[in-house]
Amino acid sequence: MNKSITKFESILAKIIDRAAGDEDLKDAPFVQLIRAQVPLWARCVGVKQDDLLEAMEKLRNSAPGIWYSEDRLPLPDAAGVVVYESLDEFKLVCSSHRFRCPSCNEISHEPFFCSSEAKPKCNWKAYGLQGCLGKGHRFAIKDTFLANPKVHEIFMPVELEH
Repeated sequence: MNKSITKFESILAKIIDRAAGDEDLKDAPFVQLIRAQVPLWARCVGVKQDDLLEAMEKLRNSAPGIWYSEDRLPLPDAAGVVVYESLDEFKLVCSSHRFRCPSCNEISHEPFFCSSEAKPKCNWKAYGLQGCLGKGHRFAIKDTFLANPKVHEIFMPVELEH
């Protein structure tokens, strides 16, 4: 068996043990997600799967079932997730600093909350319960993925509107 797989399974076993209490969590949804999607994301961003899982575990600040979720780590290339090589590449995409609010459809100069001058005040937030209502821009940054292993969602940059 490959050392990387062994280390990956060892890290996963520790996550399961810490979360389990008296339950058997070997087939819990978060375990299935880790087994399926962490290796895919590791290949996508060019890192070892055990390094990615270790980085995620160091940053984890909630229960595994919440931390390892479809919102944080959807399947690569699913639901319009774009992977940028670097933060600089991402910044080129939204260089106008103009974003479409998914709620009021007005232009915001902030990517995470509506700053439009529309009346009544919109106040929509990309990080709220309903996110960007399926109208936002979902992306990951390859060269910082180990430090921040998640898919981000912001209001749609006007440069990407079709």
